[in-house]
Amino acid sequence: MNEAVEDPAAVSPGRRRRTVRYGLAVAAIIIQLLLVSTYYFPMGLGWGGFGYLANMAQGVIILVVAVLLTPKRPLLVLPLPVLSLLLMLALQALTLRVTECSQEELSAVAELAPPPGSPPLSFQSYPHSGCVTEFYISLSGKRVLDHYRRAATNAGWQVEPGDVSVEPGQGSFDAGNLYLHNATMTVEVRYESGGEEGPLRDQTAVVVSVYERDR
Repeated sequence: MNEAVEDPAAVSPGRRRRTVRYGLAVAAIIIQLLLVSTYYFPMGLGWGGFGYLANMAQGVIILVVAVLLTPKRPLLVLPLPVLSLLLMLALQALTLRVTECSQEELSAVAELAPPPGSPPLSFQSYPHSGCVTEFYISLSGKRVLDHYRRAATNAGWQVEPGDVSVEPGQGSFDAGNLYLHNATMTVEVRYESGGEEGPLRDQTAVVVSVYERDR
């Protein structure tokens, strides 16, 4: 007895359309999975807080919804990665917006003049980071911290030692920080210097962050 062999050309148009729809839905699920695992999650390393948690939640929820919709409504899955990306951008705009520093923050940091040779400083306020400025200077990191330590002592601030890490050898790299407190504000001074190439090879990068003490 000869077995009937299905002719690929005889496959119904409806079946082909269903196959295409399911294939597109699976592709959308893969895109959403990549967004969550390779974009949303690593982005939180520099984001943090409620915004990051909300973003991860929407990404995972939309991924689950996409999987549940695929068997019955595969075409509804297609716009979900785009919706998820738009929600991420909206959350990012709300939680990572740059604003002006408060007068209290600027007044506090004005008591701690930067080291001689520093460029004009421009402070901006970032969520979860406080009022922040960053600049490069030719002084060593140790001399930068020594300067801010003396300035804080002269202004009557408390000085809290931070951490200093050094990687010796070729392309040596070091970094450190210092915390300074007055009655209402904390100033953190961080520096990085060294490396085989780039601006840190010849200069020290300094970040000064100002925020309220109850943060």
